[in-house]
Amino acid sequence: MKVGLIDQIKREISVMRLIRHPNVVELYEVMASKTKNYFAMEYVIGGELFNKVAKGRLRESAAQKYFQQLIASVDFCHRLIVEGYIIGT
Repeated sequence: MKVGLIDQIKREISVMRLIRHPNVVELYEVMASKTKNYFAMEYVIGGELFNKVAKGRLRESAAQKYFQQLIASVDFCHRLIVEGYIIGT
């Protein structure tokens, strides 16, 4: 594995450990062997958003709900990173 990729994965793990938001899956634990990484994450009922969208059109109310949750979580993460809560740590 490339050194830059290892550093990027470590940074992603450290960021994910800091994020606490109702619309972001929580990372509980990271374990590794010589060849694999294992992530213990929050169990989320309902499946992946991608699978719901890939099935075809959503009702407008469902699409609006998912979009609002997505924007709220992206905004939260963006503020953490851009406003310096994570940068420089």
